[in-house]
Amino acid sequence: MDLSHGYCMVAVCLALTGRSDGVGVLPDRLGGAVGESVMLKVDQSSPLVMASVAWRFHLDSGTVIPIITSAVETTTAPEYINRTKFDHITGSLELSILTLNDTGLYEVIIIPPSSHPLHGACNLQVQVRVSGVTVTPNTTELMEFSSSVRISCQVSTGTYLSYLWMNGSSEITVLSDRVQVGDGGTSLTILNVTRYDRGPYTCNVSNLISTQESAPLTLHPIYGPVSIQINVPVDSVEIGQTLHLSCRAESTPPAHFTWMNGVNEEIGHGAEFLKTATLLDSGEYTCLAVNNITKLELRAVQSISVTDNSSSQLSSGAIAGIAIAVILAVVLVGALIYRVHKSRTGKRKEKFNVSERGSSNGGYIQDSALSTQNMNYADISHFKKNQDVGMKMQNPHISTIYSETKPPAT
Repeated sequence: MDLSHGYCMVAVCLALTGRSDGVGVLPDRLGGAVGESVMLKVDQSSPLVMASVAWRFHLDSGTVIPIITSAVETTTAPEYINRTKFDHITGSLELSILTLNDTGLYEVIIIPPSSHPLHGACNLQVQVRVSGVTVTPNTTELMEFSSSVRISCQVSTGTYLSYLWMNGSSEITVLSDRVQVGDGGTSLTILNVTRYDRGPYTCNVSNLISTQESAPLTLHPIYGPVSIQINVPVDSVEIGQTLHLSCRAESTPPAHFTWMNGVNEEIGHGAEFLKTATLLDSGEYTCLAVNNITKLELRAVQSISVTDNSSSQLSSGAIAGIAIAVILAVVLVGALIYRVHKSRTGKRKEKFNVSERGSSNGGYIQDSALSTQNMNYADISHFKKNQDVGMKMQNPHISTIYSETKPPAT
């Protein structure tokens, strides 16, 4: 059967019935990718018995091209013979090997044997998938408050494109005098950038069949240094401990740090300063941060105290040893004093006894040595009382003492 004749029969039947129940028969819009396939699916809630079906394609120029007609037999237009699959049960049509020229309006007319005809239409857009999305800034030398940047979004392939700019996870939808989207959405301009305009920025490009997002772009506005701070674990250290200071400051590019002592003498470079503490290290320390591009500088000062607690911090063992030594010293001194005192007391007592004895013998004996000598003579005299009783001593005084000390005759 001739394709156009069959389609005319379907159209005539549709016209004679005077009605078309085709709401929801086809989706209003579909997208298809070049070189791929698309299914124009007839959507019915229950199986459909069809007496005849006709599919046709409407060009933008108004020309209508029959694709397939199925009544007593199925007829396909020559240009669609190897590109279509018709489902006789549902009436759906699959188009394959799509080209951009397949974009347009597709129409289906279904005539059941004992009910009203069904009519549906779908707008098919055949598109090229999006690929190769990139973003590029027109400059990377951005001085805070004085520079502007224009970021462009490019794609390698894709048709019917839509552009969406993102700052982090937020859509850039609220524009201002400082932030602008132009060139059909392909560019983002930021005027008088600040440190808060870093991003990251991405460009999301999409069409009906695909979407792709660019790699993130982070801006680096040059600023600072600001918010300088010296960090120190403690502001007082002991001799021999490590003196550790660290300096931080916000700056792009990173600031260069110089350390100075209280007399503005350079003593170190870098964010960290470490040394073994001595008593001479007490005083103020200054951290100077400099941005080599902006030429701006900022400084912070920290006071440090170095102490010597070695004399006041004795161990318990040392304290106990000192206490014992003190006690022993006191005991030894006491014993020495007692011994000296006792010795002196004994000598005085002995001298007193000898003197007393001398007085009882006429008062001639003056010291203990003489007393001892006289006592010896007395003993000798007593021992030799029968021998030479009348012997006279050369010393008359000793002779007198001898005579006085002789024992009485028995």
